[in-house]
Amino acid sequence: MRRILAVVVVFSGLALAIWLLWPRGPEDDEALIRGVIADVAAKASQKDIGGVGEHVSESYRGEGGSKQELKRYLLGYTMRSDWVAVLPAKVEVDLAPEAKSAKVSMVVLLARTPAEKAEDLRADEVAGSHRIDAELAKEDGDWRVTTARRRDAAVSDLF
Repeated sequence: MRRILAVVVVFSGLALAIWLLWPRGPEDDEALIRGVIADVAAKASQKDIGGVGEHVSESYRGEGGSKQELKRYLLGYTMRSDWVAVLPAKVEVDLAPEAKSAKVSMVVLLARTPAEKAEDLRADEVAGSHRIDAELAKEDGDWRVTTARRRDAAVSDLF
């Protein structure tokens, strides 16, 4: 009985090691873009403007102006805001056929509580809501924001 158990344990361990170490293909572009959005939200929640800027192209032109002007705009905004968490919701990704650019549309909720998902918020915990329309481009294998527009989210954007 012990031999059988030992064989099962060894076989299970080998199977797990093979599964963990097996090379995987590259993530699809939509998953990579959603990862960028999640990382930007996490960095913004930490008020890490430099971390947010890592996902912005040097050629950025949009809300706030250039990349450097955008970073100054975000710094000013974070210093006077009372939010604790940045939560993207209703994220829509539209990839161009050649997968070198994409359009992203989302609602971003600013929360007064350290919530993990927008669905977890109560109305009194929302400090603000914005509709963001952005364009991203693949630069050296990484997706970066090249332009973005922001407006206050309307009720229709939330539902």
